[in-house]
Amino acid sequence: MLLAAFSVGASVFNENLFLLTWVGLVPFLLSLEGVSIKRAYCLGTVFGCLFFTIASYWVVGFLRQMSELELAYCILLASVYWVYCAQLFAVLACLIVLFARWRPGSEWLSLALFGTLLFFALPVVFPADLSITQSKFLLGLQTIDITGATGLHFVILLHNGLVFALIKKRFAQLDRYQYAALGLVLVWFIYGYVAYCYWSAEERKWPAIQLGIVQPNLAPSIEIPPPPDGFSRAYPVEMELSLALASEGAELVIWPEARYTGFYNEAHVRAAFNHYVTSENIALLIQDLQTQGDETFNTSALISSQGLQEYRKYIRIPFGEYLPLADVPILGYGIKKLFGSFYTPVAQGDPSPPMIFKQLKMQPLICYEVAYPHYVAGLLQAAAEQQNNIQLLVTQSNDSWFGTSIEPHLHLVSSRLRSLEQRTPLIHALNNGPSSVFSASGRITAVMPAYARSAAVAKVAYPEQPVLTWFGRFPYGFISIVLALTFIWIVGPLFRRVYNSSISFCS
Repeated sequence: MLLAAFSVGASVFNENLFLLTWVGLVPFLLSLEGVSIKRAYCLGTVFGCLFFTIASYWVVGFLRQMSELELAYCILLASVYWVYCAQLFAVLACLIVLFARWRPGSEWLSLALFGTLLFFALPVVFPADLSITQSKFLLGLQTIDITGATGLHFVILLHNGLVFALIKKRFAQLDRYQYAALGLVLVWFIYGYVAYCYWSAEERKWPAIQLGIVQPNLAPSIEIPPPPDGFSRAYPVEMELSLALASEGAELVIWPEARYTGFYNEAHVRAAFNHYVTSENIALLIQDLQTQGDETFNTSALISSQGLQEYRKYIRIPFGEYLPLADVPILGYGIKKLFGSFYTPVAQGDPSPPMIFKQLKMQPLICYEVAYPHYVAGLLQAAAEQQNNIQLLVTQSNDSWFGTSIEPHLHLVSSRLRSLEQRTPLIHALNNGPSSVFSASGRITAVMPAYARSAAVAKVAYPEQPVLTWFGRFPYGFISIVLALTFIWIVGPLFRRVYNSSISFCS
């Protein structure tokens, strides 16, 4: 059990260990053989706690940065989060043991079916599943344009189950269902190879645009920070970097998410930004807090000669931009006391049409919105229905709250998965880096240094006539298939027993 937790956790911590995920859960299944439901729950909880502690150790630093609590309190709060997440594996272990009693030898399939459903259904602050371990495995990633990242998660679990079945049978012959599952895994990789070759060739035919990315690497701050020495609200670090990129040929410069820009609240800042856009003949995609009446929106703004275009963040971060359960007596008071200093009330925006720069149609995503595949798919669907097919995705994020931990790299993995699911190039601009550009084939075509002030011009190829992928058209298609298979697998024997009983009775 410990070996399994460390193996899978290590593949999250170090992206070069991605193959461990494909076999790392085998010890987890072996440890569940012949145990009681109670013991299975305990083993699953231990496994889950170890896995989530390794995979999201950075939660401690994040809590300390945003709440200024003592280290011991931050560890305690993080432990509550890890134990909560661990219940996924605890429930999974119980289901595997329960169904193994009813249908001996079913552990390999229980892992894939129930594991996929539980990961899909678990509500967490920072969405994660086993697919985030595969950023270096381009061949394994390609098929998610059909199934979404959930399909990759299912195939990983299925492969673990098949290895377990082979060990149990001492590498003897598999049954027909296991051969069918093995065939599915092989088809996954065959399609992956074909798709990678196809999209790599297609990208070479696409038009390209020179886009700039600025990475100011500003320190996190609970209060709105003053401009660094030598800069002002009207001339921030980002503007200096942008003007340098404009001289290098950048047509549009993308800024990351910031604590505060002042574009909406300070007239002289707005006037200065518009002046630079006009005088330097560039466009800026920035992010700022926008106040309208009693509400504040987290807004992405495209400032160009074509006028101002906006996108207001729809998916907000719990405890950062809104407080769940804040109205619950006693509990709500504790939540407000704990997160009140960091919490900035942000209203929920409405999904809006894509922004248009010249002939390029692009969709901004702010911070963790990129971690929600079905939301992203919905945006592309809505745009396609209006004949405004999105050609570029842009993520603007400020991950300086997580320090030099692995979290910014995991955030980039989410962007890579969304890019592949939609076969749409994606730019991920990070305040603290490493800002990156992902192609429709999943390759990283540009990357900036991590934790450093930097700026770069990237040549980004985009589809002239984009079309929706299978996942883009049917984002809930694969999980619906898994749910249907699970239902058939559970109730199938019951129907067979009823049918056999009726035949015996008639005889």
